[in-house]
Amino acid sequence: MVPAQTVRQKTLRRVVDHFLGLDKKSRSWLECTVLSPAFSALANFVILANSCYMGIEAASQVRYAVEHIGEGPNKQHQRQSYQVELIFTTFYALELALKIGYFKLEFFRGAEAGWNNFIFL
Repeated sequence: MVPAQTVRQKTLRRVVDHFLGLDKKSRSWLECTVLSPAFSALANFVILANSCYMGIEAASQVRYAVEHIGEGPNKQHQRQSYQVELIFTTFYALELALKIGYFKLEFFRGAEAGWNNFIFL
């Protein structure tokens, strides 16, 4: 008889492997990454975080402009904003590279070609 803890550990491992896309032994690491629910969830989270950041950033710039009429832009704030945007852009470029690496030309011609072409721009 198998102890209950071992059964729970194996079940948990199967769930985690499925979520990470590792449940298929013949799949490459690129396929596992691009097709995994975790990758999709991470991409969606980054899009949401970037959207929130852009809204907060726009409100901050308007507030600064109103409070400092006639002054130039806040250089320190601009540097910080640039660094945060660089992180988002790097993630998007990496996501795009991984998807193109896996799907090849099907990325531009497949079922989601319209959306993928929009993302590529």
